[in-house]
Amino acid sequence: MKAPYSPVVLEGQVVARALAILVVVATHASSWTIGGGMLTLLFISGYNFIMFSRGKSNSQLAIYCLKYTKNIVLPSVAIICMYFIWYQKFSAAEILHYSNWVGTTSIAWMPVWYPSMILQVMALLTAIFLIFRPTRFIEDHSCKFCVVSFIVACLLYILSDVLVEAELAAADARLPFSYLWCFTLGWLAYSIHKSENAWLLPGFIILTAVSAAVFISWQSKHEALVFVPLVTLFLYNPKLQVPQILYSVFSVLAGASLYIFLFHMSFFYVYHTLTGWRHEETSFHLAMFSFSVVGCCVMWLVFTSGRKAWLETKRNLEGFRREV
Repeated sequence: MKAPYSPVVLEGQVVARALAILVVVATHASSWTIGGGMLTLLFISGYNFIMFSRGKSNSQLAIYCLKYTKNIVLPSVAIICMYFIWYQKFSAAEILHYSNWVGTTSIAWMPVWYPSMILQVMALLTAIFLIFRPTRFIEDHSCKFCVVSFIVACLLYILSDVLVEAELAAADARLPFSYLWCFTLGWLAYSIHKSENAWLLPGFIILTAVSAAVFISWQSKHEALVFVPLVTLFLYNPKLQVPQILYSVFSVLAGASLYIFLFHMSFFYVYHTLTGWRHEETSFHLAMFSFSVVGCCVMWLVFTSGRKAWLETKRNLEGFRREV
């Protein structure tokens, strides 16, 4: 067994994801204007998506989009339904996942707009893979595809801002066109990493900073102060040497990031109910933040341990049946 402070190699992506999800929780736990965590998670998702697409067929990628959507949308539907029952209220926009077109206010204690936006982005990508079948082009011209996709995403942002979002701004709508630039920026980052041309990285970081300055809304420009450094950390440090104790902490936070995202506001609700509604106290916000993160991580550890035990038992039973 390694000592708690002995150095261990950890992927930079794991660190960036862990820090990003902590930023998300900290932003929702208080009135501090931090932000940028959600954008970082979306960027990493885009990076991993295009990396996974290598060597895959169009139908395999369409199935992957559906599975990715299922892993986010189904748990969010379950949470939304629980809040509908608890509050005895109903919202078709939330349950059908188009609430991001009408605003961010929701019955459920969770950022419902994000799963809705992911669902719509994945539906668009599924249609592209099934109709236009671009995987051969992606395989042969990965860099060109990523550059063109990013440019198209930027143009969609500009067009939606002119044609659609101006009317929805008052409702604080969060449309998929507003975030495609970040997802496809992750694609572009992967193509640069794959090219192994180190001189491209500084230019890409500048592009990231410019994109954040242009595409993040004026009220949320502070998000760039988190988003750009986390992207830089991820890209310049694919491998990091950290103490064993930090390795464990970052690994759990990154592994539990989906659980933390989906359930952290539910833990806020529990904490509020148990302790009262003292919004003005910094110590209250810090305690609620800690309670939520630890609670979600424990939930993830229990679920993964239970799932691992179930799969092991299932394999043993199947082996026993074959022997019989």
